[in-house]
Amino acid sequence: MLDSEVIILHIGTSASQRRFQVHKSLLSSNSPLWADYFSSLPDPEQALTDLDFVNEDPSIFALLVQWLYHGSIPSLPSPSSPPAQTTIPSTHKTQLLKTLTKIAKTQLGQPFRAPVSEIWPEYADRYAEKIELPIDLSTILSKLQADKYATIDELKSEFDLLYNNAVLFNGLNHSVTSTAIKLRAKVLEKIETIETAEQVPASPQLSNIRDSVRERGGETNRELRHTLQKLICLSECYRFDALSAICMDALIPLYKTHRLYPSSDTISYIYSNTVAGSKLRLYVARALAHMIVSKAPDAQGEERELGVRTERIWDVMKENEELGVEVLGNLRGKNGVLVGEAENAGCCEYHWHGEAEVCPLAGKRVHGVEEVKRM
Repeated sequence: MLDSEVIILHIGTSASQRRFQVHKSLLSSNSPLWADYFSSLPDPEQALTDLDFVNEDPSIFALLVQWLYHGSIPSLPSPSSPPAQTTIPSTHKTQLLKTLTKIAKTQLGQPFRAPVSEIWPEYADRYAEKIELPIDLSTILSKLQADKYATIDELKSEFDLLYNNAVLFNGLNHSVTSTAIKLRAKVLEKIETIETAEQVPASPQLSNIRDSVRERGGETNRELRHTLQKLICLSECYRFDALSAICMDALIPLYKTHRLYPSSDTISYIYSNTVAGSKLRLYVARALAHMIVSKAPDAQGEERELGVRTERIWDVMKENEELGVEVLGNLRGKNGVLVGEAENAGCCEYHWHGEAEVCPLAGKRVHGVEEVKRM
């Protein structure tokens, strides 16, 4: 493959400009855009061999070239935080079982303590027709007892489903729906208490060390997110679809692990450097839609702000009208139903290939930059 002609690419301007020599065959085999360019020429040998890309960042383009030739991006910093847990700790499980059993006996839990067919048999047939995935507290407790939940996030999502089912069957303003959102908030609050209760108080010296590490880790993860986002914008622009998919798979866990949303500056950068159909735009729009709809009453009935304040979302949307359209597109027809977290999309929803096409990652999800490979 590497015996083909070399093209010289001048990236950036003035003192920051860098010169890259790239084989035509690597460009055309990894990018349909470059392949179309070469094939569209009457005589492929007449293609320009010296090209300028003054608007691109040389440091980001260097990562693309490194991936083309070496199949990996080892120069990117690794995420500082460990991966999300893969099992629910036994101590948490015991406390969760006790807590959910107690909640099921309260006024909040009564409408959801058992399947609808047991509590309200007269509604069973109509409920089965309308609700595709029924859920209730007794089912959740049985699944928790049988270790059916790999993570606490999976357990939390059951209460999103419980609330959504209440909205779909009863309507947004029904008393059962109001109870469901309060139940969900109460359970999430209890789960957070359980998760943090086991943290052993540290000495002042150890706390200072942890704070320092956490601060440096935040900087590392922020740098990594920004680098990945720039690399995605570049790879989407020139249709290096496999690299784009790899970077999306590496980026999304960084937001999920740290419970972050893209900042207003990040959103503006993304919308300025991508076009309609961008998978990075799709992720941003879904993340904001989830944040807007998830602004819900807590157990005391008070509204809570999640992530970015609504005023900041509005400011960003005024600057990027396409963002507003895409966010509203994700909210359209929901009628109060919670929008799923953007990170929980299907494994290839943020990849460029079609449903009937083979995934360039061969079905392998990338959860860390060390695993970034060119297939």
